Amino acid sequence: MIPVTWMKIGFTYLRRRKINRVRLLVLRRAFLSIFVACVLNLLQPNGWSVRIDSLASHDQQKQTGGDYDGSDPATIHPLPRSWYGIRQVWRGDFQTVADNLRGSILVVGVPDTYGADLVNGLLNQVQDYGYRAVVIMNSDTTCSRRPWEWDGNTWVFPPTTVLTLQGISAHPALFAIYALHEPFDTTNVCHWTVEQHQELYQLLKAHTNGVPVWSDIQGVDVWKSQDIVLADGICDYCGTFYHRFRSDWTSEQCLEAILNWIDADLNAQRRLMPNSQIVFQIQVYAYANYIYPLRLPTVEELETVRDHLCTLNQPFVYYLWSHDTYDVELKDAPELWPVVSQGCLNRYYYSYLPVLNK
Repeated sequence: MIPVTWMKIGFTYLRRRKINRVRLLVLRRAFLSIFVACVLNLLQPNGWSVRIDSLASHDQQKQTGGDYDGSDPATIHPLPRSWYGIRQVWRGDFQTVADNLRGSILVVGVPDTYGADLVNGLLNQVQDYGYRAVVIMNSDTTCSRRPWEWDGNTWVFPPTTVLTLQGISAHPALFAIYALHEPFDTTNVCHWTVEQHQELYQLLKAHTNGVPVWSDIQGVDVWKSQDIVLADGICDYCGTFYHRFRSDWTSEQCLEAILNWIDADLNAQRRLMPNSQIVFQIQVYAYANYIYPLRLPTVEELETVRDHLCTLNQPFVYYLWSHDTYDVELKDAPELWPVVSQGCLNRYYYSYLPVLNK
């Protein structure tokens, strides 16, 4: 009761000092996040390392050396920078992103016509800039938009795709293979069941000698209203997102909605998918013609979401660097780049990284 009492006293003091509502929300979230994180860690003696141990054996074959030595975050191994990533970065922008945004993961796309030699060439460049990559194999001829397709009974992989997956699986810069985009959304023309996705997960693992699998699942907690129960064996890294920097909402409304979504998803993941790692994708684009108008976050708003995820010891991705449809993306917003490049300022977040990828 004593910590809660002091928190209430602190918030009352801040109100009397007329601290604005956004800053008060930030402080409140920071205090509560730290409190919840400490309680959860006490309840789970092995901490968060338990749910990602299944990924360690694969990465251990590809990495050597190293835990964080407690000094400069840039010395972390195997991920030399904070575990955050940048989505949809083209080859010609690697230098700009490395110089200005840092991070450790790039999400990159390749045509399904690329063979192993071409994909490995791209991964060589990714590695040269100090990154690892989530590889999205794009297809214009399938409903899944990937080379693999559900035929009504099972997943079908073209032989050339299998050869490509096998040929890139040992590359040290390969972080994960992207499986599906929003697979459970029934408003999409193509959608799949949890069991179908689990089958795809097993096939991708078999074709890549255990490379981690990434899918964008939108959220975790949201599916309970549709009687969809998520489980492990869908994705090792599960991309979630809740893009609510809306130009028709106040800043307080946007932040409250986003932070509540993050908290609900993390709680649901711990219940339903304890051996999977969710990766929240932060909105850094504007798109006025969406079903509601989306805007860029302000510097303060972006810091708030980033710091909340850092306090929770959760990795994240900035969505996105470049896109053909949106009005403005991260590449067009250099005022946000310093926020991105800072990574996490909490040193305990850095100590978590070597456990995630041994």
